[in-house]
Amino acid sequence: MIISLYASTHGSGLDEIISLVVGKVPQTTTFSVHKSVLCETSPFFKATCKPEWMKPEDKVVRLPEDNVDAIRAMIYWMYQDRIGFTDKQEASYRIEILAENGMDSIWGLWARLYIIGDRYGIPRL
Repeated sequence: MIISLYASTHGSGLDEIISLVVGKVPQTTTFSVHKSVLCETSPFFKATCKPEWMKPEDKVVRLPEDNVDAIRAMIYWMYQDRIGFTDKQEASYRIEILAENGMDSIWGLWARLYIIGDRYGIPRL
């Protein structure tokens, strides 16, 4: 779905794939994202993907401090231009709505998205 959506919204042809490694070792999750999508939506990722910061053979950006669900939602937004959560995420956060830690609620996920938008220079997020 991402590939076909990318092709339909960003012209013909697909470009390089960048791996976003989210979380601290050993609890990491890797997302594959088109380089042009990252660079078009975020000045941080545009700078990070420059040759002086990223080795051409690596194509990896490590985000050890970020929340996996928030990065997943950010990537969804980058491709769809709208915020979206998976059914599993919504169900999980509905259960945790009464959690002691507010960041474990759906409102916490929204707050994390706001923080990520600010951190990576994506004010529309």
